[in-house]
Amino acid sequence: MAVDIFNSRTQVQMLWCVLGLTAAVYKLSQAEGMGGQSYGT
Repeated sequence: MAVDIFNSRTQVQMLWCVLGLTAAVYKLSQAEGMGGQSYGT
């Protein structure tokens, strides 16, 4: 199966960006659960 990796570079970049933001939000929610600073209130 031949796949042109450069043709879908924007989709891959967007996927990594979304995954990074999801990981950051998850990490922040875990820190709040452990008695970390609460930024919402």
